[in-house]
Amino acid sequence: VGVLQKSYDMLFEEETEIDFQQEATDDNLLTSPKDWKEKNYSEEQQLKAPRGIIFETRIEASRVLRQIGNDRVSNGNIDDALGAYRRALWHVDFDEGYVQLEMLPEHQHTVYEAQTPIRLNLAQCLLKQAGSVPVSEAARQLDLVLEAVEKYQLDGKWQTKALYWRAKARLAAGVYDQAESDLVKAVTHDPNDKLIRSALADVRHQRRQLRQDQRSLYQGKLVQSSNENDDNRWRCLLS
Repeated sequence: VGVLQKSYDMLFEEETEIDFQQEATDDNLLTSPKDWKEKNYSEEQQLKAPRGIIFETRIEASRVLRQIGNDRVSNGNIDDALGAYRRALWHVDFDEGYVQLEMLPEHQHTVYEAQTPIRLNLAQCLLKQAGSVPVSEAARQLDLVLEAVEKYQLDGKWQTKALYWRAKARLAAGVYDQAESDLVKAVTHDPNDKLIRSALADVRHQRRQLRQDQRSLYQGKLVQSSNENDDNRWRCLLS
């Protein structure tokens, strides 16, 4: 019975998700950005510093690391920027149940106000990478931005940016109709944004081109089928 029970437990054992950020943490370092400055921590030390237990410390640490990510983007170091943004997000990644049940509304707002620009920047960096996995993760980050903006009434400019970049992600995935839908919403929020209007025009052009290509392909198959039928009839006459 003991062996059977052990086998049963192993079969339904919950998988434990590895916290790569925790594994990259140096617990000998201090948690506060104020201490980082006083101790003259390097960027790498700041990126390895553990999470603090004080709410304000974690918010400030996230802000500092996001700026490191921004600086790396400015220098063209997209991969390194991704690491900084992921670390910045980790500092403000509070348990969702704790956020909803224990935090005051103003603290909830602060958390998502800190997370949102990081997710936006993270998504933009992911879209600069090749492959379907970064595109999928970028879209997921932007979904979370849009949910937070609506639920916590965050700055509307973030909603417009998230719609624009999610359209880019959907376009990269070949989902033209959803990309167009996002850009239409973005234009509604900011009708004077030339970048968004240009992107919308491009998507519509690509959709028209795709439909035209599909029609041409379909017509080509019909012609081929007709020719094959003619050949078959000719063979019948010869026999």
